[in-house]
Amino acid sequence: MRIPSTPRALLVAAALSPALAPLAIAQTAPAPSAAAAVTAPAVETPVELSPFVTTVGSDKGYVATSSLAGSRVNTPLKDIAAQIDVMTPEFLNDIGATTIDEAVVFSTYNWGDKRLYIDVLGEYNLSRRFALFANLRNVNDATEDFEIAGPSTPAHAQFRQRIDFAALWTFGIKGRF
Repeated sequence: MRIPSTPRALLVAAALSPALAPLAIAQTAPAPSAAAAVTAPAVETPVELSPFVTTVGSDKGYVATSSLAGSRVNTPLKDIAAQIDVMTPEFLNDIGATTIDEAVVFSTYNWGDKRLYIDVLGEYNLSRRFALFANLRNVNDATEDFEIAGPSTPAHAQFRQRIDFAALWTFGIKGRF
């Protein structure tokens, strides 16, 4: 079948398409049967969930042994694969913390120095086909320092980490063929 490509033929086809749309064959949904309407339940029964129970018997003073954070399951702290700071109600009352900002002062913090990476990219065209280029990454050879400690952690117990990324200098000639 040849598709018309002249502007006049396209204009005629666009003008006739809305008029011919009702003649197109469409699918219709079958009518529901009487048997299906009779077997459907009139009212759904609610789903009853297991009760949510907390216990305070295992926590003594500042020492907590389990956590409900992140799920409904009472998980022992030794089985949680994340760094968390547990603050019991007794501890929060003793420090007088009523907001998160007041309580976070007594938690462990992760601290990292700000760093400055300097990257330089340059290109000089020798002709239409050849160019010299230079790509200098981390020119100032910045390092990254991390410290993890709490407010009463002695200096010898603080975790420190230093990452030295070094600098990468690339020079070359590019050609277009």
